[in-house]
Amino acid sequence: MSDAAQDLFSGPGPNAQFAARLAEGHFEIQRCEYCGRHLFMPRVLCPHCGDARLTWTAPDGRGEVYSSTTVRRRAESGGDYNVAIIALDEGPHLMSRVEGVPADAVRIGMRVRAEVQRGEGGAVLVFRPEGGKHGAAPLTNEGERDSRKRYHAQHGCNVDKRLTHEIA
Repeated sequence: MSDAAQDLFSGPGPNAQFAARLAEGHFEIQRCEYCGRHLFMPRVLCPHCGDARLTWTAPDGRGEVYSSTTVRRRAESGGDYNVAIIALDEGPHLMSRVEGVPADAVRIGMRVRAEVQRGEGGAVLVFRPEGGKHGAAPLTNEGERDSRKRYHAQHGCNVDKRLTHEIA
């Protein structure tokens, strides 16, 4: 194995580095120095161009809910909570939850901001709505379709027909 390849795999892996930064209260993602794209999940090589020059950077922390579901639980078990896919403004998508609003009030297209929460079980990344009491107003089907179209246009996908039928 070459020295460069050995350096890639020495020390703590990217997931451990992400967790350590989160434990310190810092939300950071990787950015490829070659192609300039931001990445999440932490990796050793850029999935877009294959380059190994990945640096840690603090994103703005803002994004929008790309998808959300409400998990129903009895009140004595902690009550309902949501699981959401958040599209960061920098591009990557990640799974988290939106707090500060009822679980079933989370809407596709809702603007959110990252927050690191520390507790007995360690640090976790959650999101809170930006704006008023419950963040952005819930979107109509047309708003949800526009949000998804915007994402797919940014990433070179052409799925207009499918989205029209899926959400309409």
